[in-house]
Amino acid sequence: MPTDILSHLRDALPSHSFRAIRSLEISCLHGLYHREQTLDNEWFGYWNGIWDNVKLMEGLLDLQVWLKLDQDVTREQEARLFKPLMGLELRDFKLEVTWPASKGSNALLLGAPFSLVRNNAPIPGKPEFGTEIVNGGPL
Repeated sequence: MPTDILSHLRDALPSHSFRAIRSLEISCLHGLYHREQTLDNEWFGYWNGIWDNVKLMEGLLDLQVWLKLDQDVTREQEARLFKPLMGLELRDFKLEVTWPASKGSNALLLGAPFSLVRNNAPIPGKPEFGTEIVNGGPL
């Protein structure tokens, strides 16, 4: 699964190197795996797994995330999407998504550690799914 990229990276690097990653870009422009996008428990399991790995990066300062979903997202689904992100404390955290706000979704952003941009045309040239470590080194 493409969502295992961070798990594989965590396993491949010495733990101090993984924890020392300072800047990260995550691009999910065509869903988390190749099949019809359904925001079900399996999908959210993959999504939460990504953030479980990100939370292990103790040195992380900057994070940019692009998430494209080919469907409208309800307030409840958006709450599940944002939940694993809420505990992150970073210097600079940007999240760009492709769906419009649903009724009441702005209330979910109160106290969010990220700045949210809603844009239906994510940055061209980004991979379908990938991570980019911009800067890493010992803590």
